[in-house]
Amino acid sequence: MPDALLCKQRFLRWCSRKLFQLLSLFCCVCPLLLSILYKFQLFAGKFKKGALDLKSSRATQIVVNPLPPKQGSSLFIKIPYYYFDTRTQHWLAASLSHLRQAQRATAPEALRVVTYNVTYKPYFGWFFLDSTRWEYIINVLLSSLNADVICLNEVCDKLLERIKSAAWVKKGYYLSEIEGDWKKKKNLIISRFAFARLYKEVYGRQGAVSGCIILGEAVPLWICCCCLGDKPSETQKRKAQLDNLYQKLEYVSTEGFSIILGCLNFYSEKEEANIQSPYIDLWPHLCKGQNGHTYSRGIYGFLKWPGSDGTKKLRPDRILFNYNPCLDQSKDERFPAHHPASKCIIEPVSMFLFGNEPISSILDLYASNHYGLAADFKVKLIQ
Repeated sequence: MPDALLCKQRFLRWCSRKLFQLLSLFCCVCPLLLSILYKFQLFAGKFKKGALDLKSSRATQIVVNPLPPKQGSSLFIKIPYYYFDTRTQHWLAASLSHLRQAQRATAPEALRVVTYNVTYKPYFGWFFLDSTRWEYIINVLLSSLNADVICLNEVCDKLLERIKSAAWVKKGYYLSEIEGDWKKKKNLIISRFAFARLYKEVYGRQGAVSGCIILGEAVPLWICCCCLGDKPSETQKRKAQLDNLYQKLEYVSTEGFSIILGCLNFYSEKEEANIQSPYIDLWPHLCKGQNGHTYSRGIYGFLKWPGSDGTKKLRPDRILFNYNPCLDQSKDERFPAHHPASKCIIEPVSMFLFGNEPISSILDLYASNHYGLAADFKVKLIQ
């Protein structure tokens, strides 16, 4: 009997060891399998999309409006924008009546534009507390800014649904493209103003969304929400992508100003040379002496890493303003800015960071590992 009990105990210990080994192996292999599955899903989606495009090549040729070859190899694809219809309680594609109404409206005296990378993780969202972060981003951070134009990077389908259901968004904002596959992160523009034209730029994982908004009284302003290559080794790729955006915006924005907002992902000071005239980086001009860091490698998984001060000297998020010729050519000043073909003066007056404080002081939980940027402008009509 004792021998039988001893054998049983040994067998149970052996089983528990094997079970522990299997659980350890599962914990190690599971993230790898999920990552492979996610990549396979993206590949299958691209393959399927490519097959559909081949079958409907004529329809694609009608929608896609490529610029001349000298303007770059990527394409501007015309896309609709959407408004919330209170009668049907659905988001519907906007029509020409919205544009005509915007053209007749009075232009604002002030304008606030915002860029924010919300940082989407394709798996283990529960670990990164996505639900808590998104609720804070939409109903605390963005709603309190009272911004006129909000440009978001790395928006996924679940976050998009929350944005579409937010009361303050439904009440007074238009949304850029909200149809299609949003399982992969994309860029989104939330605007108080109707779009005269709206395009999607095709390159990389996110590309760019560029739109001409009407500030009122037929005053146009081009907004480009972009996210360039995010790997440190992709220096030349980022330069090519930004150069391409310059060329496209120069081609389409002959009648007004243009602002490029988003994650430019500059990793070194050498990449500052990629900002070409007439565009300028607004932060050094309006906030001299302030570092303006918008990315923290000390925040891992949106929780501050123990022993880290939560900062890293990186400024990937930028707002670039096309200042254009001055009204008074005798002065060497870039502000106020006046476009020769425009009916107004747009003057940048201030900038600030947001989202740079933790949601919870107990957990040191942040809304994103990026901080947001907001810029305020004065708008003055020329009589």
